[in-house]
Amino acid sequence: MILLYFALQSEAQIFIEKLRAKKVSSIPKIFISENILIVVGGVGAKRLREVLSFVFKEYKIDIAINIGIAGANSKEIEIGELFCIYPKGEIDLVTQDFPTTSTALKKPTLFDMEGEYFLKFCKEKVEKIFIFKVVSDHLDSKIPPKEFVKDLIKINFQNIIKELSVKKISIYPLPKRNSKKD
Repeated sequence: MILLYFALQSEAQIFIEKLRAKKVSSIPKIFISENILIVVGGVGAKRLREVLSFVFKEYKIDIAINIGIAGANSKEIEIGELFCIYPKGEIDLVTQDFPTTSTALKKPTLFDMEGEYFLKFCKEKVEKIFIFKVVSDHLDSKIPPKEFVKDLIKINFQNIIKELSVKKISIYPLPKRNSKKD
């Protein structure tokens, strides 16, 4: 089974809709579509460990994927830009249990509240792990609105699907290309 883990419902919404997933649990929030388990687990290390411990006990997970938003410490990184944190390592990620609003780091870095915890937990359980982050802000002190987060993930939905398909992981069919015959 493929695990799609999100901290927030607004991050998961487009995947729930596109995959026509059905809710099977409210605490934690779990949705299922064929061989895909969509989990909305909340933020922070403690909550993530609790939810993932339950998930790995109840389901056989072969591939673990975390998708979510992250703040960036550089204005050169555009809002809405998608990064594959793991395994590609396109940019550094710092994970903390509280929102980051400033940093002394000069190197372009993303900040979230579950990515590194997810990787550490899942490395003990599965070999195939992916972490995707969409830039939502530049370490702003206000929380991005739910609709804004939904839109950011929705805009990057097909790009995430394409990234996974390169690794021969299919969670949603890619649109067919029109072939022109002479």
